[in-house]
This record gives sequence, C-alpha cells and structure tokens, in this order.
Amino acid sequence: MKIRTRLVIAVLSLLVSSLLVIGTVTVTAARRGLTRLATQHLSFKAEEIRKYAWNQWDVLVTNGLSDLPLFRDAAREAVRSYAASVVRDEFQLVTAYDHEGRIVFSSSGSRTPFSEDLWSDLREREGIVTYDLNGVNRIGYLFRFDPMGWIVLTSVDRSEFYAEIDEITKGMIIATVITLALAALVLLLIAARLTAPIASLASGMRKIAESREFDARLAIDGSHELRDAALAFNAMSHELHHTYAQLRSIAVSEAAARTELGTREMEALLILGRLSEYNDHETGLHIIRVGLYSLLLAQLLGESPEQRRLLYQAAPLHDVGKIAVPESILLKPGPLAEHEREIMQQHTVVGHRILSDARSPSLKAGAEIALTHHERYDGFGYPRGLRGTDIPLFSRILSVADVFDALTSHRPYKEPWSFEHALELVAAERGKQFDPTVADLFLEHRDEVRDIFLNAELKGR
Repeated sequence: MKIRTRLVIAVLSLLVSSLLVIGTVTVTAARRGLTRLATQHLSFKAEEIRKYAWNQWDVLVTNGLSDLPLFRDAAREAVRSYAASVVRDEFQLVTAYDHEGRIVFSSSGSRTPFSEDLWSDLREREGIVTYDLNGVNRIGYLFRFDPMGWIVLTSVDRSEFYAEIDEITKGMIIATVITLALAALVLLLIAARLTAPIASLASGMRKIAESREFDARLAIDGSHELRDAALAFNAMSHELHHTYAQLRSIAVSEAAARTELGTREMEALLILGRLSEYNDHETGLHIIRVGLYSLLLAQLLGESPEQRRLLYQAAPLHDVGKIAVPESILLKPGPLAEHEREIMQQHTVVGHRILSDARSPSLKAGAEIALTHHERYDGFGYPRGLRGTDIPLFSRILSVADVFDALTSHRPYKEPWSFEHALELVAAERGKQFDPTVADLFLEHRDEVRDIFLNAELKGR
C-alpha cells in the first residue's frame, strides 16, 4: 500500500471516529433532553388535569352534592372538557379509563381499548410510562382519580416527538458524508504533494537496485530528511559498487582456479584409473571410452549436469582394485581356473576398500562403482548378487559401457569383437546382465556410440 493511501486512510479514520463520537454524543444528549422535556410537559398537563378534577370534586363535596348522579355527571363532563382543552395537537392524547380498562373518554374520540396484558401492566403503575398502541410507540403520564373511579393517561406519539431531532440527525449524516468526501479529496491532493518526493526517491532506489548499477547516484533534493536518505543510499551504493567489483574479481579468479583444479583432479583420476590397467598393458583408451559411454548414457537418462560430471570423473576408477590381482591372472591367455576367478572377482572388494575412506565425492562415487559394476540385473553377478534397481544407477550404466568396450578391445585371452557383434551381445543380455532401459538407450543411439568408439582419443583430451 502506498504511503499516500496510508496517510489518507489514517487521517480519514481519525476524522470519521471524531465525527461519530461527536455526533453520537450530540444526538444522545438531544434525545435525552427532549425526553426529559416531554416527561415534564406531560407531568405538568397531568397535574393540571388532576388539580381541576379535585377542584370539581371539592365543589361537589362542599355543597353536599357528591352523592347526586346528576351533579357527578356534570363534574365528569367539566373534567372531560378541560382535559380536551389542554391537547394542543393531534399527536397528544388524554384518555380516562375505568378500573376494568374501558375508555371513559378520549380527547381523540378513539374507543380502542388496551389489550388485556398491557392494561394489567399499566393499571398497577403511576407516573411516566411507555407503551405501544396500534403499532405506535407512545410516552405518557398516568395517575388515578379515585373519587370518580378513573385512571387518566396523558400521552404523546414518541416518533413524532422525535421527528425534528431525527431530521436534524439526517442532516448531520449528510453533512458528515459531504465533509468526509471533501476531506478525502483535499487529503489526496495534500498527500500527493507530500509523498511525491518520497515516491521519486523510492523509484530511484528501486531502479538502481534492480539494474545493479551501483555506480549510479540519486539526485540530492527535497526536505532535510529526504536529502539525508538520498545521501545515505548513495554512500551505500558506492560501497556496494566497490564490493561487487572486488567480488567479481575474486569470482573470476576462483572460477579459473576451480577450472584448473577440476582439470588436475580429472588428470589424477585418469592416472589412477590407468594405474589399475598397468599390469594389463592397456593403453588408457579403455577408461576414456568407458567414461564417455557412461557420460552419454547418463545424459540420455536425464541426469543433472552435476551427476553426469560426477559419473564421468568416477568411471575411470571402476577397476582400480585390479592393482591387487597378480599379473599371471590378469594376462593369462586362456580361461581362468576356479580359484583364479575368485581372486579376479576380489578386485571389486579391493577397489571399494581403497576408495571408501575418501572424502571427495568423485572418489566416493568411484568406491561404489568399483564394488558393484559387476553386479547383474538378473541377480547373478558379484560380489553381492544384487538384483534390478537395487544396483546403483551409476553401476548399471557403467556395466553396459565396460562390457561393450571390453568386447571391442584387444585382450590377452581374445581378439576384439566387431562393433555390430558387440551391440548384438548388449541386445541379447538386455534384462539379464544389463538394465533394459540403459541397454535400450545404448542401442537406440548407436551413432553416438560409434562416434565415441572411433574418436575416443580426441574426445578424451
């Protein structure tokens, strides 16, 4: 929310609250005053009627006429006339009831009686009362005149009595709404003028922050506080510009160092891999081709660049355990005896033992590959007899790459197979020795495989 909007809302909220409090207090006080005035007026009229009735009765008693019906009726008629004379408008009413609630007389001529429940409540009271008659709320003053057996009620329509104050209230509400609308307009104009420099300052800050052009500077103008803010931001931008320049220089140097370190690490891994092939008189192209085949398969499987790089660096270490296998077994031209095969198979465990304590991610991955790259998908591999996806993915990838390259390479015990012949074996061992998904990808992309097969020496540089 913008500052100007917050400012307008805050001021308007304060103004509305103040006007509501003032209006409520004023209207409440006015209604209380009118109610007090109404009760006093009704009490005064009731007392005047009561005095007149007692005067009429005293005349009868003084002259010994109180027991004569004719004179009693004349006194009642006199009281009726006087009561009617005190009514000043149609909203005022004077009514006399007998003790059963029947109307004796009414200044309006109405003969509508009270309901039984309302009369049972009113007949026991005296003084100011409020009640509903024919859907109209009235306020009145009730008194008893026992000599004539009357209960007299002077009353007024409450809504009409408050009509003027209600009109005043409506006028106040309309005036308040107009005042608030004008105040909101004025506040918006004032807020716009007050916040324009702040908005301009914020826009400049945002532009510099988003563009990262920390050598740019904000204009120094506006009030004292805004000038201080601009100066502080410019000082911060200057420091950031200097810091970013240093960080860029450090980043470039670190990137170059990392590149150099990565190159040397890869060279060390290749040398370590070649060491495992030393007794086998391998030229070193085997581990390069295996690494490139593995890298291709990892890419086809959708592995992340980090995982592909890790596999490519770890692949040369798959046969590092062969360093512990005697040369007589490694270079034997014929089939291995059972005990010789057992010794040869130990190269997986030895390789894992050599690499397992390393902290380098490449060496850790190499330890896992060294241990499990001779496991078979059907569970008949070694050294653990793992099956299916229990074999780590890197080892399932490298198994295809290693076997294919071993088949197409010269060994003391065999001549190299042709490229197509080796592919046929991969197809035949799909789901047996090899993960079917990995084998299918290898076969489907034979052109890329052939390119590595023919140009590994150039690609491995």
